[in-house]
Amino acid sequence: FKLYQALYSPEPPLTESVYVLFASNLLQQDALTWWQSLGATAPETWTGFVEALRLQFTPVNAHRDARNRLARLRQSRSVAVYWSEFQSTCLSLPGISEDEKLDKFIRGLKPNVRLEVLKTDPGTFDAAVRVAMSVDSALYSERMYTYGNSAGAG
Repeated sequence: FKLYQALYSPEPPLTESVYVLFASNLLQQDALTWWQSLGATAPETWTGFVEALRLQFTPVNAHRDARNRLARLRQSRSVAVYWSEFQSTCLSLPGISEDEKLDKFIRGLKPNVRLEVLKTDPGTFDAAVRVAMSVDSALYSERMYTYGNSAGAG
């Protein structure tokens, strides 16, 4: 993905075969051995290259494992940490809809944060994340303020 972004913007645009050539030269160890074994059957398009890599190196149950991780994922620390774990898991689920992301994200929030997010009835995943981050930040600030005042009183 990073490679594609880095190579996507040159003028004039590069051909897909150049993307594949460049990316294949970055392969190492098992990936390089696999690529070399393809020989003349190696894909020449970027889409073919990415798909071949996925087929070769994605574990058989990766999709199901990612779905299970997403179903079990709960906010246990900050919303920022939860969001990062959530996004990382969603990357393994390219077909996940925005509605499903929104639903799963909200369900995994701590109850007090979830309630505040639900009050705003966010229409998008990004809107829910913004509200959750804001609420979490406010709750953290309040805890620090309360803790700071109670520690000094006495």
